[in-house]
Amino acid sequence: MKVTYKYLLMGFAMVTACTHDEQVATVEDSASIIHVGGVTRAAATDEGMGWLSEALKQGLNLSYYQTGDATKQQVKLKLEDAGNYSLTAEGEPAKWLGNGAHIFEGAYVPDGLKTEGEHTYADLSHYTATPPATKIAATVGSITIPLQHRLARVMAYVLIDTSMQTEISELHFCNVQTLKNVANGQPVWQKARKVTPNYLGVQKIEENVEQAKGFTEAPCYDLIVRPTYTHKDSVMYDEPDPTEAAGENFENAIDFELKLANGLEYEKHFKFDLNANNETVVYLRVTPERIDYTSAGSRLWKEVAGSDDYYGVDNPGGHALSKAGSSWQRAFTNDNVEYANKDGETYQGHQYISTAEWINKLKQATTNGNLHGSYFILHSDIEIDVNQFPANFVFTGHLDALDHTITLKNVKAERNWLFSSIGSGWQAEVVNTKIAGGRLFQVSNDQLTGHVENCEDASGKVVHMPEIPTY
Repeated sequence: MKVTYKYLLMGFAMVTACTHDEQVATVEDSASIIHVGGVTRAAATDEGMGWLSEALKQGLNLSYYQTGDATKQQVKLKLEDAGNYSLTAEGEPAKWLGNGAHIFEGAYVPDGLKTEGEHTYADLSHYTATPPATKIAATVGSITIPLQHRLARVMAYVLIDTSMQTEISELHFCNVQTLKNVANGQPVWQKARKVTPNYLGVQKIEENVEQAKGFTEAPCYDLIVRPTYTHKDSVMYDEPDPTEAAGENFENAIDFELKLANGLEYEKHFKFDLNANNETVVYLRVTPERIDYTSAGSRLWKEVAGSDDYYGVDNPGGHALSKAGSSWQRAFTNDNVEYANKDGETYQGHQYISTAEWINKLKQATTNGNLHGSYFILHSDIEIDVNQFPANFVFTGHLDALDHTITLKNVKAERNWLFSSIGSGWQAEVVNTKIAGGRLFQVSNDQLTGHVENCEDASGKVVHMPEIPTY
């Protein structure tokens, strides 16, 4: 069942009984406004993110909606002079449409890509969009808008057998799908007959790369290309023909044309499928007889070593939770990860976990606990043995059961509650939660101090509305 922001309505009724209409509007508006705390991009660039900051100062057009909505809300995300972000619709603050997930879509298109013709490498690299199916759940806290490369990239290391005593003269990428321009917010694709790739110089090769055995460095080239997607759920929302883009027989390819200084020429055909924001590394091994290639497969587009530490959940950088997300974006969830939300990182087993692991983490969301202040979402009904939690357990996290039921087991007259109480203010909250077989809290409603909304247990409705925070 889809629940709208009932706490707004209840807050209205509660305040109406004791204050003026203009104060009611302030409470309602503040609770429903979408607060943006930051913007992240999947990979930082050598030059830093100054270009993106400048683009955000001009304003980035976004749309957002909930599943089933007939229309999308059009808004502008802007970086203000004071360094804070605003999200507005026709000058008014954007507001949540209800509880639960909201889908955000939008792209930054450099001016140079809006017309046909030769495009600079910087413009192609800076073409940036929200990932497909970017879902952010409603919250009174600040959210982070994630961004990623809209295109994909192919890198090629040319490994010339030392016995040939020669070097590369020319390299062309031929018959490859690339960006023609962006028109009316949609990319227009073309098949480029022959392209001179971007030369990155002689680059060091990572250690223990089997495909480049015997080489520590080599000339390296790259080309920014059209994503052709590995799964229908990864198709970008602005594709002119999503069905074509998701087709099983639709793929990108490159014909490598290589000429050496000694006059030898080689050709090699390479097929690949890449999602937006992904890259593949190809090692072209050249011997006197032939040219062979091996691919390192698909990975996140890495512009600077280690830069992807700021994106994804429990990524190789060692972060327990994503720095790219905030509030409900980082919630532990008792479910399997949705394919479209993977973005090349290891969500499964870290953010998306089993019910038993979920309960174990919930037990740590208390003062001085390892997960104090963490977020939890339920995607299914579950059972919890009340003996798993201390009788005096005060919950200091954020729980949204999405209207699912927690059934308490081993309940006795002297212990029939899940939590003893809840933390204070908006720093701790339980919403959209049903308790069967006992009580949500040991204390009564008038003794609660945190945000509790749209909850019920054996005693009836469980609710407490703390004062709306000031931003």
